[in-house]
Amino acid sequence: MPVVSVAEAKKHTRIDFNEDDDLVLTYLTAAEGYLSKIGVAIVAPIDPVARQAVLMLTAHLYNNREAAGEVNVKEIPLGLRMFIQSIRKEAL
Repeated sequence: MPVVSVAEAKKHTRIDFNEDDDLVLTYLTAAEGYLSKIGVAIVAPIDPVARQAVLMLTAHLYNNREAAGEVNVKEIPLGLRMFIQSIRKEAL
C-alpha cells in the first residue's frame, strides 16, 4: 500500500474522475518503488520533500504514459530531479 494516497495523487495531477484510479495507483506504486530503489526513504510518516517527489513523479508518469505517439517522450523534469537529489542517500 502506497504511503501517498490515490486521492492526494489525483488532486496533485488534477484528475477529477474515478475511471483512472487503478492507473493512478499503478503509477503511484511505481513512483514510490523507484524512489525507494534509488535511496529515497518512503516510509510513514513520509518526509514532505519525498512526498512531493512521489507526487511529481506520479503525475509525470500519468501525463506521459504513452511509450510512443505523436509527441516526444519527456525525461523527468529538472525540478523533480532536484527534489530527488536533495533527499537521496547518494548523489545522482
